[in-house]
Amino acid sequence: MQKIELFDKTFSNLDLNETVELIEEKINVNKKVNIHTVNVDHLILAKKHKKFEEFMLNAEIVLADGMPIVWYSKMLKRPLKERVTGVDLSEKLFADSKKRNFKIFLLGGGPSVAEACVQKMTEKYGEIQIAGTYCPSAEEIANSTKSKQIVERINSSGANILLVALGAPKQELWIKTYKNQLNTNINIGVGATFDFLSGSIKRANPIFQKIGMEWFYRMMTDPRRLVKRYIIDDSYFIVLCVKDLTKRFGSRRSYE
Repeated sequence: MQKIELFDKTFSNLDLNETVELIEEKINVNKKVNIHTVNVDHLILAKKHKKFEEFMLNAEIVLADGMPIVWYSKMLKRPLKERVTGVDLSEKLFADSKKRNFKIFLLGGGPSVAEACVQKMTEKYGEIQIAGTYCPSAEEIANSTKSKQIVERINSSGANILLVALGAPKQELWIKTYKNQLNTNINIGVGATFDFLSGSIKRANPIFQKIGMEWFYRMMTDPRRLVKRYIIDDSYFIVLCVKDLTKRFGSRRSYE
């Protein structure tokens, strides 16, 4: 698996199909793997939240879930193959679950959202392998005793893939804390994925996705919540690019 270094982070240069094949391979040899789909928000959050950054640095598979990251890699002539979003990856896991013997547990999302997601995926792909669903309260996630009970629930389900939809950084920190207690091989923080796949939040037209403007569609549909994030907070991505370029060219000159 080729790795690409960007922003002092190591990205796995995989497309969607390669990622799913690698997941199947890791399950077959009983390996434990954390997967982090990294978007621009995550890169910025990592600068403020060290434990979140540690998760990103230590995840066995780190995927670019953000077209600006892919564009930047191409500008450096170290191109990532494609954007792999948590939504697309999760849907592909559902679609291939019977064929590849993926047993998936859905943790989080709002009340009944995970169940609605399962229903939509079943309608779309026919029989899929779902080990279980559970929507914990914030208090359960924050409480170690109750979280261990959640871990037991997941383990008793026989799941080999865990999708955690608690939002960043909460989902990544929960996975980091309980990875060694979980029997699942693959753990992925998936944010609002269940909302998108259930249809409770409409996803952008594929054309918007292809040209890297899905963020704009989302912002227009939920401006009160997302304008600040995408226009103000995420503008710091430019600073990250400048710092990364400065470090690269500075290192290059030091060897000349």
